[in-house]
Amino acid sequence: MIELRGISKSYRVSTRGSSHLAAALRGLFVREYVTVNALEDIDWHVRRGAVHGLLGRNGSGKSTLIKILCGILHPTSGVASVDGVVPWQDRRSYVRAIGVVFGQKSQLTWELPALDSFALQRSVYGVPKAQFEETLAYLATALDAHAISARPVRSLSLGERMRCEILCALLHRPKLLFLDEPTIGLDLISKDQVRQAIREINAELGTTIILTSHDISDVSSLCEDISLLDRGRFLYQGKLQSLLELHSRQKVLRVKLARPVGECALNGFPLVATGQYTATLTLAEGAAPLRELLPKLLEELPVEDMSVESTQLDEVVKSLYRQGACGAPR
Repeated sequence: MIELRGISKSYRVSTRGSSHLAAALRGLFVREYVTVNALEDIDWHVRRGAVHGLLGRNGSGKSTLIKILCGILHPTSGVASVDGVVPWQDRRSYVRAIGVVFGQKSQLTWELPALDSFALQRSVYGVPKAQFEETLAYLATALDAHAISARPVRSLSLGERMRCEILCALLHRPKLLFLDEPTIGLDLISKDQVRQAIREINAELGTTIILTSHDISDVSSLCEDISLLDRGRFLYQGKLQSLLELHSRQKVLRVKLARPVGECALNGFPLVATGQYTATLTLAEGAAPLRELLPKLLEELPVEDMSVESTQLDEVVKSLYRQGACGAPR
């Protein structure tokens, strides 16, 4: 579905020199520039019909990549194909095959019922009336949006509005849907409703979905394949389960302390994180390290409770960020 080869994107950004008056005046006539590499020679493949998680810290290059795939930006170098089409060429016909939902931006008219925005969407994309009504009926059922779509958008809760946003983006039956932070700010029930709807739509319509989110639970509950982007390069591409299995040899020991302890008391322990009354430690593969560590823990720290867990996805992702590279097969 998506094939990228050697995609790079660089920006030429002017820099501000010294704050001294003479330097500031000189900067009005002679600008200095630096080159910022948002994406650096990346290859990427997304299979048709997948729900693919695209993860990355702020400034990692996710937005630049999505804009290139939407045809908004031209890459500095490299080639791209989305369902056989180059996104930034012939954008008018290309955008008919994609849908986009941004969690913090709305495509719905604030003062009007969502149904009016749906009708506008039908007109913009030239969707035949019979197809529009069939698709609307299906999506309204899948997203539980029959009642809310008749109300003014301003009267909807955030979760209700997000369901209408997803519905609106799918009315023209795109082959590819970009979901950027679709559950941001939602409560637990609303998140579950949106996730369930995404699963059903992907299964029933076969829509390929690119999901970007800082909510790890979104990714772990929806995606089979993930890509981890950092500083314009991929740290990992592949199956989510393979990534977890790669790091499952390492366990996490969560310790609850009866009272705060100083940093010096924690020296010598394989710490991941500390709090006033907590400590999180990593355990190497096998039982021997735990047998060696427990007596020392109980003797030197005021342990009140503890639990041993497999490494969670969020810990794996943070570990990869810290390493700045991934040893998993690409």
